[in-house]
Amino acid sequence: MRDGRIVQLGSPLEVYDAPIDLWAARLTGPATDLPATLLGYRDGRADLAIGGATVAVAVSGRRALPGGVSPRPVRVLVRPDWASLGGPLAAVVESVAFRGTHTDYRLVSAVGTVGIRQGGPPAASVGDRVSWTLERVSLLGPPDDGR
Repeated sequence: MRDGRIVQLGSPLEVYDAPIDLWAARLTGPATDLPATLLGYRDGRADLAIGGATVAVAVSGRRALPGGVSPRPVRVLVRPDWASLGGPLAAVVESVAFRGTHTDYRLVSAVGTVGIRQGGPPAASVGDRVSWTLERVSLLGPPDDGR
């Protein structure tokens, strides 16, 4: 509920995988909202232009997309475990937090700041230039839809 209104009904897993907006997403854990261009969509995978690169990623949830998607701006939600170090996108490491079984990174990239969670000890240090990629996203809508 937000401001006395129900914003989304679903199990915690459903809200985690396919939140209606960034506010709802953050109820179930950390999330980053990034701008991208949807180039195409097929069989649960989207081709996105983001940060000067094109990536093919799995799309969480069951949000319907119009048939014959033509390039259009979208906002994508990224959970820390839906991105990883290594890939076509460039960034600089802003923070590193070793958590025992995994390491949390905060990266500053051309499209914004993104959190990444990877298993194991730190593989990069603050100030390092690294590459990263998206493995999964949830589509939130166009960048200017007011959500």
